[in-house]
Amino acid sequence: MDEAKHTRLTRPVQGAYAMSSLIEFEPLIDSTSRAFVTQMEQRFAKQNKICPLDQWMQMYAFDVTGEVTVSKRIGFLDTGKDVDQMMHYTGQALDYTGIIGQVPWLDWYFRIKNPILCYLRPTSNVLSFTMKQIREHEKSPKGQTRDLLSRFMLARDKNPDLIDEVLLNDYTNLNVSGGSDTTAIILRTLIYQLLTQPAVYAKVMGEIKATLQARPDNEDKKMPISWAEGQKMTYYQACIKEALRNHPATAQILPRYVPEGGVQLCGRFLPQGTVVGFHRDKALYGDDADAFRPERWLEAAPEHAKKMETLLLTFGGGKRACIGKNIAMLEITKFVPELLRRLDMKLIDPSHYRVKSTWLAVQSGLDNLYST
Repeated sequence: MDEAKHTRLTRPVQGAYAMSSLIEFEPLIDSTSRAFVTQMEQRFAKQNKICPLDQWMQMYAFDVTGEVTVSKRIGFLDTGKDVDQMMHYTGQALDYTGIIGQVPWLDWYFRIKNPILCYLRPTSNVLSFTMKQIREHEKSPKGQTRDLLSRFMLARDKNPDLIDEVLLNDYTNLNVSGGSDTTAIILRTLIYQLLTQPAVYAKVMGEIKATLQARPDNEDKKMPISWAEGQKMTYYQACIKEALRNHPATAQILPRYVPEGGVQLCGRFLPQGTVVGFHRDKALYGDDADAFRPERWLEAAPEHAKKMETLLLTFGGGKRACIGKNIAMLEITKFVPELLRRLDMKLIDPSHYRVKSTWLAVQSGLDNLYST
């Protein structure tokens, strides 16, 4: 919570997360998306088997973070398994954090004050993976690509007084673990809403077809949808904003404090110091703020639409905005249209869809049938 310390920790690596830098990772995301589609075809579509898509979305997101962080897919898609139980232990950590975030003094008791519990607490499998990748990068630094770990190491070399081995581990570990569950939640939300709202699905598919048809004759129509193309799909971009608003990854909404003088919000006066979080203010988003309706972003007057977007705090805001936001947006913008153009999808039973809220709002029951 120390602003000066927060700035010192983030400044050396902020440049690595700029979209102008991350756009270099498009081929890596494309590679992982192709692997995902191949697995869906071979494991499910051709065998007419039901796919537990909620699990595979997280496996995809995990492998993408591996690609962009250490130039290596972790192996979820290739094996079809929870590699080293990373997903399992990440889920356990979310359960723990969901409680500790509300009663933080318990963390001091369980992990710091109590040496026995601290000793018994297993090392994160994600941490074990990232530490291994750091050692491998150290052995052959000249042979590494410009992945995020390489950029973290370059920042360490430029700032040896600030970045030690512990902080390098933190940068790398948080990038892998923090970018999987959260991104998967938004991907699940988009797929669920598209498959349960035929009108929304039809509009997105229309944009995808128009995007492919707009390619020059000499350009390969089979190439994955690019970041630039995805940015021009205005209705799909509205779907992304609506997913971020309607189902933010964090179940415990990122809090803000009411400033001096208080504020009138949702028909109530909130005094200075009140902790608030909001994404469904009807005065801002309309009387149907509880519904998933992408059109609200396109119908709003420019000034009001800008205000809606400014107050969309899914990734936080200001200095505290999620540093990995651009990775998530790059992934979401490219992956869902690519999946929809490659495979016909059918949700088995929408009533099976469930949301479990701990630190994050994690979905399950997104069982799907494919046809090619």
